[in-house]
Amino acid sequence: MGSSHGHCNKLRENSFSKLEEELDDRQKVLTQETLELMREYLSDLGIVVFLRFFEIEPRMKLLFPKIVHLDSDNKLAIEPDVHRVLRIHAASVMYSLGAAVECLDQAELFGVIAEDIGKLHADRHIKINTIHRLWPSLNYGLKQILGDSYTKDVAKAWRKVFYYICRRMEQGMAGKISSESSDRSSGESGNY
Repeated sequence: MGSSHGHCNKLRENSFSKLEEELDDRQKVLTQETLELMREYLSDLGIVVFLRFFEIEPRMKLLFPKIVHLDSDNKLAIEPDVHRVLRIHAASVMYSLGAAVECLDQAELFGVIAEDIGKLHADRHIKINTIHRLWPSLNYGLKQILGDSYTKDVAKAWRKVFYYICRRMEQGMAGKISSESSDRSSGESGNY
């Protein structure tokens, strides 16, 4: 079991840059200021993002069995009350993103939040490339909610934050998988 911790530490030290190397102070301010502009609309942003995600990535609906069904043509269709069901997940995602952005000045806390989100996704067998595919939809949603405040500089800052979060989530996912593998090999796991 001890070797998994060494692996995680090596992953942290060697594979990922630090937040300060990715995002300058101005970009931190831009993301935090625009977060404040849309704070009361985070749930709405989440709905816009996920509906757009399902529009441009229809197969991703399969990851959300509570909101889809087969229609009369045997195609995946979104449930009529999708807003009610999806709002819970969408709000959770956007509030987590907001919490991470609030912590940009506290790089270690920011990283812990992102890694924990990664562990949650690993529990649900969601791959990191699936998370990466969310960016065009988030970008679209940010444009819709922020309007003229969503400048090129703001978009660039949010993109950097998003992909940095993805990399930290990947660390969390890798740590979770490594920990589970170690548990299985040492006989500490339950039934599989």
